[in-house]
Amino acid sequence: MAALLSVKRTVFDWGHWDDAYEFAAGRNPDFVSLEVATTSLFDGEARMVIFNPGGKTLLTYSRGTRRGVQQELIRCARDQLPALVTLNSFRRLACPSDDGELYVGVITPLTDSASLRPARGALVLFEPLLKSDYGPNLSGRLSQLGEAVRFMAPGDAVAAARAGVELVDPPIHSNDRQRLGLRRQPVLPIVARSLADDLLLILAMVAGLLVFRILLVLERRRQKVQQRKVERRAAQRIRRACRDLDALLEGMGMGPEGLPHGPSETLVLARLIHNETETAPDNDPLLFPENEAASMESRLAEVANRFQHFLRSACSLALFDSLTQLPNRRYFIEQLQVESQRAHRSRQASAILFVDIDKFKNINDTYGHDAGDAALVITAQRLRDQIRSGDFLARYGGDEFAILMAPFAGGDLRSQARQLAQRVAKAFEASCLVAGVPIEISLSIGVTTVEPDESDIEACIKRSDIAMYQAKQLKHSRISIFETDAATTQLDDYRLYSDLMRALRQGELCMLFQPIVDGSDTIHGVEALARWHHPQEGDVSPEVFIALAERYRQMDILGVELLRLAIEGFVRLRQQLGPELQLSVNVTPSQLTHPTVVHRLLGLLAREGIPPHRLTVEITERSVLESTDTVTGNIRLLQDQGVRLTLDDFGTGFSSLNLLNTLKPNGLKIDKSFVMAMHVNPFANQIVTLIAGLGSRMELNLVAEGVDNPDTLVLLQNLGLRFFQGFHFCSPLSVEGVLARYSSGSGSPAALSGGPPSGPTGAGATG
Repeated sequence: MAALLSVKRTVFDWGHWDDAYEFAAGRNPDFVSLEVATTSLFDGEARMVIFNPGGKTLLTYSRGTRRGVQQELIRCARDQLPALVTLNSFRRLACPSDDGELYVGVITPLTDSASLRPARGALVLFEPLLKSDYGPNLSGRLSQLGEAVRFMAPGDAVAAARAGVELVDPPIHSNDRQRLGLRRQPVLPIVARSLADDLLLILAMVAGLLVFRILLVLERRRQKVQQRKVERRAAQRIRRACRDLDALLEGMGMGPEGLPHGPSETLVLARLIHNETETAPDNDPLLFPENEAASMESRLAEVANRFQHFLRSACSLALFDSLTQLPNRRYFIEQLQVESQRAHRSRQASAILFVDIDKFKNINDTYGHDAGDAALVITAQRLRDQIRSGDFLARYGGDEFAILMAPFAGGDLRSQARQLAQRVAKAFEASCLVAGVPIEISLSIGVTTVEPDESDIEACIKRSDIAMYQAKQLKHSRISIFETDAATTQLDDYRLYSDLMRALRQGELCMLFQPIVDGSDTIHGVEALARWHHPQEGDVSPEVFIALAERYRQMDILGVELLRLAIEGFVRLRQQLGPELQLSVNVTPSQLTHPTVVHRLLGLLAREGIPPHRLTVEITERSVLESTDTVTGNIRLLQDQGVRLTLDDFGTGFSSLNLLNTLKPNGLKIDKSFVMAMHVNPFANQIVTLIAGLGSRMELNLVAEGVDNPDTLVLLQNLGLRFFQGFHFCSPLSVEGVLARYSSGSGSPAALSGGPPSGPTGAGATG
């Protein structure tokens, strides 16, 4: 089984590899010479077979003295193909070769490195059970094992038992879907042979054990006489300690209605102690040390002292935050549980205020963590000064605090909670002095009510947390009271994100292409537009699902997949419409911050044989104005490799002339909001006129999007624009739709004077 485990890891490495996947698809002809032939894997008599989805052999490979993969091994592996139903499935194999030698191996589906693409067949790796470089001892044992091997039908357990064969588990499969079994060996002869050489040593060990046992019995009898003198006193002390502990727990225990009573700290500690004592062992060795009888009383006293010290320390460590000395998150949750039970009995509602320090990370980054700790201590003290005597304040974690308002009868609970929140916020209007430096601290406070019938404590805390994040989004207030609609929106948002990641893994995203044409509807390029059809929600706008990927930091994964889809579709278009066709994709600001995005993009182009100058990358002005060293380096690398650069939606952002001077883009794209308003808004007409004049003087390629009628086309042509995009010419189409429209006649591609046009994106465009 250890050998099979090693083979399994190797098979998964080769079977889930982009290079092997591309070889099976017929796009990596150098795979054998560059990857397979150079690895040391086959120095150890291993054999590899790759099948296509129909079971046809694509590759058989081996090296060493026994070259070639025998047909019996290939047949054995082919029998397992129907059982490989998922991308991560595998089958352990034990197959006899043509000359009767036994081989072990593993077979798995052949897919890409991320296990996202459909299987292109299967890959199997065999190794002989008995290798030529094994020593005589190991070879002899493996030969005996080989003699015990039997192959049985998987469902015939009766026949296996009758033949004295035990099927191996987990199952190991063979030809004709048989399972590997081992013939049972008589136990007694095996044990006798293994013990024959060590008989004298065993006898000596038995004699030594007998002598030790006798001495131990004598010593125990001597100790027993001495222990009887103190046994009664020790037993009395232990029983007294147990009674005291029982009395302590009973004093902190249950009231007349099953609810704890007494100070809140004691109540919560009693709950925790009760949970721990339920699993405590009855025979703790510390209570019964096997030492001299004279030291029994001193050790019992030491145990009692340590236990008392442990209780005091456990109370502080388990329930309080060491920095602010406030109750911690665990204490708060237990206290909320206690108050919820009291509220259910008294029918009095309460409220939770969830408090978060705004931009606390900036305080740490600017002034250091010591200053951040000091700010937390000051925040805790100011919160203490504002709460009422019956309220419960805790540090929930990090820069978050929680206030549990004590239940009260009468009055508007929401108004009372808002007044407390306003009082807390007002207390932080003055700056805090930390190490002689004034620091401004502001809070975001989320409020939710806890009704008497509430039983789900986690739901209460989640509501207050949602309200707190809603408060962070407010412009004129940092206080928000929980509203059901806000919670539903955030929960639906996360559900849609989960569906997006599932769609990404299952390949449910697709790509449409909208042509970029001249005034005669001659195609010069295509814009790749991402699309996602949700099974329940229908078509989801790219603006929505790309924003979700940005918010949950998954744009790197989504962007690579969309770029791959765009380039694969463009390859098909370029084959039919000509090599002069141009592809435009859009890279979002977050993608540009990733250090490997350009290398991945160039790798996709190289693999499909697309020259870099046939790709135009569109970026927004915000991507450059908020750039880091990584963003600047990625943009420079794109331009150095010949990829063309276009500023997208020019005129809607900063429209900085200095940006044109420093970035030196190849083109501009006039936003459709100006183009579509040219007939009704003279200001929009003037803006388009200015951009057209600027582009002409700077020899920039201009593309006007949103050309939806012939009148707009005439206006743009009069301004000197040559390239257009919009529903007047064509709506977004699939690859087949574009080919059907432009594969002949006036739709044939033509080269752009001054270079290719810029176009919208494949990695996140809308349309």
